[in-house]
Amino acid sequence: MDYLFVIGLVVIFFLCASLLKQSTKQLSDWIFIGWMCLTSLSLITFFLSSHNLFSDYHWIYELCCSSYILHGVIFYFYTLSFLNPSIHLNLNVLWHLLPLFMLVTYKIVMTKLGYLDCLEEGACDHSHNIYAMIGEGFKFSVIFIYVITSNILVRQRIEQTKGKKIDRMGLQWISSMGMGFLSLLTLVCAIKLFGNYFGSLFIDLTMIVNILITLSVIGLIYLYTRYAFVFAHPFGLVIDNEVKSREDETISEEMVLLYQKLSNIVLEQQYYLDGDLTLRKLASLIGIQEHLISNAINRIGNCSYSDYINKYRISHFISLIQDNKHEEYSLLQLAFECGFNSKSSFNRVFKQFNDVTPTEYIRTYL
Repeated sequence: MDYLFVIGLVVIFFLCASLLKQSTKQLSDWIFIGWMCLTSLSLITFFLSSHNLFSDYHWIYELCCSSYILHGVIFYFYTLSFLNPSIHLNLNVLWHLLPLFMLVTYKIVMTKLGYLDCLEEGACDHSHNIYAMIGEGFKFSVIFIYVITSNILVRQRIEQTKGKKIDRMGLQWISSMGMGFLSLLTLVCAIKLFGNYFGSLFIDLTMIVNILITLSVIGLIYLYTRYAFVFAHPFGLVIDNEVKSREDETISEEMVLLYQKLSNIVLEQQYYLDGDLTLRKLASLIGIQEHLISNAINRIGNCSYSDYINKYRISHFISLIQDNKHEEYSLLQLAFECGFNSKSSFNRVFKQFNDVTPTEYIRTYL
C-alpha cells in the first residue's frame, strides 16, 4: 500500500508544479494549490501509520492529524473564490484558524492533565479514550459545518442562475466536488464510528480509511486535470442573448477533450493578448480546423468566439490590476496590453462581464 501513498504524493506534486507554471492564475487556483499541499500532509500521516512510525514521529503525526480540520476551511474558501473570482481575502480570514488552535490547545491541556496520552495509546485518532473521541468529534463537526455551508452556497447559486445562459460546467464541477467531499466525509465518519464501537474485527479499519481517502484524492486530481478548461476563464459570466443555448444537444467526449485542449493552449500561450486574433488565425496557430474550434466553443463554452477570447482578456486585466499595475500604467494601456483595440470596446466588454466599469471595479474590490 506504500506505493499508493507515494503515487498520491507524486501526482499532487506534478499537479501543483503545472499550476504554478501557468502565467495567469485565479485566486481559486492558489487556494487549490494550498489545499493540495495540506493533502500531502494527510498522505504523510497515512504513510507513517502504515509503518507504525507514530511513536518515532509523534509530534509530526499529531500536528498533521490536527491539520485535517483545515480541509473544511480551505474547501469553503475554494468554493467562495470559484463562485466569485473577483473576491479578495484579507487578514479577517485568519479567524477561521481558530478551530485548529482550539483543537491543538485541547489536546495539549488534556495531555498535561493526564486525561490523554496519544503516544501511549497509539495516536489520538485511533484511541477509544473518551477525551480523544471528543477531540475527533469536534474536528469532524467543524469540517462538516464548512463543507455543508459550501454546498448550500453552490445550491443557492444554481437556483439564482436557473434559466440564465451561463457557463454551466463550472457549476457542475463545484457542485459535484462538494457532494463528493460530503459523501467521503460521511463514509469516513461511519467507518470510524464502527471501529470505535465494534473494534477492527478482522480488518484494519484505519488502513481502509487511509486507502479510501488516498484514492479519492487521486480521483479528484484526475477530474481536475481532465476538466482544467473550467478554470481557464472567469466563472459564471452571462453570455449575450443572441448566443443560442446548445444544452439540449448531444456533446461527445471528443468535443469536450478538444475544448479542454483548446483552452489549455490559449491560456498557456496567451494567444488572447493578440488584438488581431481572428478565428482563422487561431486555427492556424494551434493546427485545428476552424469549424471544430467554433463548434466546441459554441456547444461546450456556450458562447461566441469573441466572448470566449474576451473572457481571457478580462481575466488577464483583472490579474494585472490585482498586481497594482494600474498604479504604474493607465487603464487604457493595460487594456491594450490585454488585447483590446479601443477604449470603447474594452469598457463595453468589461461591463458586460462584471456589471460595473473598470474604474468602479477597482474602487469596489481593491
